[in-house]
Amino acid sequence: MTREEFLRALRAELSNSVSEERIREQLSYYQDYIASECKKGRSEEEVVSELGEPRLLAKTIADAAEAGGDRIARETPFRHEESEINYNSDEEDRQYRGIDSDPGPQPGASAERERGEEWREENTEERGPRIQSFQLNNLGCFFLFLFVLLLLFLLAQLIGGIFSLLSPILLPLCAVFLLLWLLKGLMDR
Repeated sequence: MTREEFLRALRAELSNSVSEERIREQLSYYQDYIASECKKGRSEEEVVSELGEPRLLAKTIADAAEAGGDRIARETPFRHEESEINYNSDEEDRQYRGIDSDPGPQPGASAERERGEEWREENTEERGPRIQSFQLNNLGCFFLFLFVLLLLFLLAQLIGGIFSLLSPILLPLCAVFLLLWLLKGLMDR
C-alpha cells in the first residue's frame, strides 16, 4: 500500500468518526511520519505496513478523540438511536458494488429481516482476532463477590474435612515423631 492509498483509506475510516479538524491533524501527522521515515532510507511500503491497517488506526484515533471530548466522536453512527439506523444500507452497498440481487432468504431470516435484526458474520481473518468483553454493574459485582466467597468457603470446608478425617491418625503419629526427635536430641549430647 502506498502513502496516498494509506492516507485515503485513513481519511475514509475517520470521516464519520471524528471532526474534520482531527482528520486534518491526523493525516498531517501520518504524512509527516511517513516522509521522515522515507528520508531515513526506508521504503514507503515498509513504513505503511508497519503502521498497520488504517481501519484499526482510525478506531484507536476515534476512541482517543471520544475520551478527549471530541463532540463528533461521541456521535458516531454506532451510537445513534435505533430509529436513526438505516437498515437498508446492506442493499445499498450491494448495489454500489454491482451486486443487484440478494442471495436469497436464509431459513428463519425473514422475521429477523422484518424487524431489522439480521446479523451477518463477516470475514474476521482480515480484521484480526475478535476480542470479547463484558461489563459488570453493581449487582453483577455483588454476585461475583458472593460466588468467590462461596468458592473460598467450600475450599476451606474441603481442607477442614480432610484434616478432620486424618486427625485420629496424624495426631498420634506427630506425637511419636516429636518424642523420637526429642530423644534423639538428648542422646546426641
